Amino acid sequence: ILYVGAREMLLALNTRTFSPGPQHQQLTWHAEDEKKQQCIFKGKDPQVGNARSLGPIRAAWTQQELPVAGLSWCSLLPSLPPCLPLQRDCHNYIKVLLQLNETHLYTCGTSAFSPTCTYISLPVFQLQRDPSGQLLLEDGKGRCPF
Repeated sequence: ILYVGAREMLLALNTRTFSPGPQHQQLTWHAEDEKKQQCIFKGKDPQVGNARSLGPIRAAWTQQELPVAGLSWCSLLPSLPPCLPLQRDCHNYIKVLLQLNETHLYTCGTSAFSPTCTYISLPVFQLQRDPSGQLLLEDGKGRCPF
């Protein structure tokens, strides 16, 4: 099994097929609404990231370069692809996946610029909860890049 972290999602893939199906599991882990609001308050854009860090942005956009449904930006640098999708800042990007043993996976995400870590129960592929039903979350600062 290959564990993959993505934006607000973890996947367990069968390495023989790498395709969805009975051997494919998916787990959603969103950043909390309060952390998303704090992220916006910190000056992060809730919708688009900072493309200037990757290269200059063209002044004139066409509908093909900047469609409403999927924003993109175009670089004038020859070393970068001509158009790249903009990232969205205030989400939970899964950055750390560590299999502790046969039953648990330790994972950390950016959690809207407030890194958070948790455990995943592998037999059921769900976030681990305490006896009262609350998610077991730990501060991820120093453990997870954000």
